[in-house]
Order: sequence, then structure tokens, then C-alpha cells
Amino acid sequence: MNSNIPKIKRLLSLYESGLTSLADEMQLRQMLAESEALPEELKAYADIVLCMSAKPDVDVPDDLAQTLSATVDRLSKKEKAGKRGNRWMAMTGIAASLAIVASAATFLLTQSKPSPYEVTDPEEASRRSVEALMTVAQGLKDADRAMKESCLLLNKIISEQLYDSIAPDSLDHQSIVTADYDSAGSIGNASPIQTRI
Repeated sequence: MNSNIPKIKRLLSLYESGLTSLADEMQLRQMLAESEALPEELKAYADIVLCMSAKPDVDVPDDLAQTLSATVDRLSKKEKAGKRGNRWMAMTGIAASLAIVASAATFLLTQSKPSPYEVTDPEEASRRSVEALMTVAQGLKDADRAMKESCLLLNKIISEQLYDSIAPDSLDHQSIVTADYDSAGSIGNASPIQTRI
């Protein structure tokens, strides 16, 4: 067994905590690279530490400074052009916020005043509900009565037109549609009855 294992474990613990100095990190990398018989739990750490310490060669283009300067200039021109739009958006946002605050204030102030149409007594609410339902029922009865009267009138008009359209010499072969009426004058049986004249 490698005698550096306890020291490697201690340096790895400090490395994970971010408490190692540059000298400690160099010593850890050297020990991990030179150790041949590492236990399995340390091999994964060794791969991570060694990969993170590897410094790849990066080629920096010669014209990088000019390219970055041109990009910064172009972005600053776009920023200046966009400031007018940003001001408009800011003013619109402020106006919308004021409208929301005014609406909320109006809503809250009007909600604090009791409505003259609000009924809080359950008995009064029940009485008014019954009155409203009776009014609706009466309206439905009136509509039903008007419908029956309209049907009577329509049947009368149809039978008069039918009677007028029949030739006198063919009356024995034609039938007239009439309705069966009850004593109140409403239609009792709306099915047509054919009678021979």
C-alpha cells in the first residue's frame, strides 16, 4: 500500500473545501500522477483533479482586440438608438401602473360604501326572491295567454283564406282545417280536424 494515501486523502479534503494553497495543489497533482496503486475511491478523484489542472493550449487570434473593440462600438450605437424606445416603454409602464393603482383605489373605496340594493336580512332576501319569482311566473302566464290568442287568430285567418280559395262547385270534395276549442276560447286540441262540407 502506498504510504502517501493518508496525505492524498487529507489534501483532497482540503481541495474539495477550497482551502488548499497553490503549493498544496501542485503537491496533490504530483502525488496523484506518480502514485501507481491508488484505491478505487481515489481513482475517480485523481481523474477529476488531473483533468482540471490540465491547461489546454489556447490560440488567441492576433486581431482579437480590434474585433472586440468594433463589437463594443456597435453595441453602444445600438444602445443609444434603443434608449428612446426604452424611455417610451418606461413611461408606458408608469402610466399602466398608475392606472392599476387608481382602479384598485376606486374599487376599494366603492366597496366600503353599502349598496342601497344590497339585502342583508335573510327574511327580506327570501321575500324579495319570492316576489321576483312570482313576477317571472306571471310574465310566463301572460306570454302563454298571448301565444294562445295568436294561435286562435292565426287559425281563424287560415280557415278564412282556405274557405275563400275553395271553388263553390268543389266544396263537397274539399276539407277545411278547424281547431277544437274549449269553453274559455283557448285551443284544447291543436290537431286539425277535417270536416266535409
